[in-house]
Amino acid sequence: MGSMHKWAGLALLALAANAMAQAPGDRILAVWPDDGMWYPARVVEVVGADVHIAYDDGDLGVVRAGDFGPVDWHAGSALQCNWQNRGRYFPGVVEKMDGERIQFLYADGDRETMTISRCRASAPPVRK
Repeated sequence: MGSMHKWAGLALLALAANAMAQAPGDRILAVWPDDGMWYPARVVEVVGADVHIAYDDGDLGVVRAGDFGPVDWHAGSALQCNWQNRGRYFPGVVEKMDGERIQFLYADGDRETMTISRCRASAPPVRK
């Protein structure tokens, strides 16, 4: 009986992964395993429980349920963004968001308008 419950749980995880990212092009946040941060990405292909993705910086990866979720950023979200696209991330909050364009207020008081492609989060997205 125990193994039947285990397989049922695995099947539910696979279904959840497919339900959250159903088609190539879906916009998601996905964890980058090297630093544990959550970055914007697009679904390339879904193969069973594996979701093949392309991060916005061009890196490719394969994630499973629990390693990706919706882009849930909004005004007030605490993120780290790549200041002037120079490769260094600094903390702050989203002031305004219009689609994928954000106005970001850095903790030191600087502001910048950019796309979400230059930002990351330390916490996983909220699943709805």
